Amino acid sequence: MLGDGDAATTIVDTAKDKACDLIVMGTHGWGGLTRLLMGSVAEAVVRRAPCPVLTVKTPFAQAEHVATENQAAEHKMPEPVAV
Repeated sequence: MLGDGDAATTIVDTAKDKACDLIVMGTHGWGGLTRLLMGSVAEAVVRRAPCPVLTVKTPFAQAEHVATENQAAEHKMPEPVAV
């Protein structure tokens, strides 16, 4: 399914239209200032959904960080540089 517009609104409206029993969505697990500045689609859906919402924190950022450290240690790539 492809929707147009604000992500949280589209997800909630679709859940209402389809009479969903559950919404499952991934999160980045950001908190604090990052979430405050960027907002959270998952948080907006949890607050407005007509049914339960299961959120799953994605482990990809952590796995990517570990892989980058391992490759850098083996001299296969240079250390990452913050921009």
